[in-house]
Amino acid sequence: MAKLYDNINSKFTDGLKGYLSSHSATRADFCVGYFNLRGWGMIFNEIENLAGAYVDENGDRKLRTCRLLVGMQQAKEELLKMLYSSDDPLPDSDFVRKQKVKMAIAFRKQLQIGIPTAKDEFVLRQLSTSLAKDKDLIAAGHSLFDDYENKKFRKDTFYKSTGRNATYYEYYPKKSKVIIDKLDSIIANLFSLSEEELDLIINYDIKYHMGDELNIK
Repeated sequence: MAKLYDNINSKFTDGLKGYLSSHSATRADFCVGYFNLRGWGMIFNEIENLAGAYVDENGDRKLRTCRLLVGMQQAKEELLKMLYSSDDPLPDSDFVRKQKVKMAIAFRKQLQIGIPTAKDEFVLRQLSTSLAKDKDLIAAGHSLFDDYENKKFRKDTFYKSTGRNATYYEYYPKKSKVIIDKLDSIIANLFSLSEEELDLIINYDIKYHMGDELNIK
């Protein structure tokens, strides 16, 4: 019987962890709109403890522990409006190319959301041991976290309202652009993007991302 989680009286995280830890669970399939390390970290241990089960994928039997589908389904009204806005309602190669670029840019933004924490880095390194492929992407992710840490800036300030000193760190992703560009190249390869499409992603809103550093030669 289906159960409703409202995250007020019944927490979805607790319910999901409980189900994954039950003896009847051998594998998990997820379909999500976004992928976030903080959310994945909440259930990572439960996923790692699953025994796995064989599933049919294109006629082949594969042993899977967890399958994850990331993406948002566009509203039917929006899709119809977009398709019938041109003379030819059928998607052509240019339409497909533009959609691929949009997906890659959206995925790129997901990877850069939030300030990296020690827990995020721990979860990322754990996740890397579970992935048999896309090792370049994981290695670049590790490098990006390390570079963020190496280039962070410590600031000390005094709050008059509390009469206390405070220390915090500022992170500047623009100082790690070389590694971010490498991540873009790997993502472009995963999405089978062309050199032109990759260039568009790398330079997407670059003047806002880099600021005055664009003028430094």
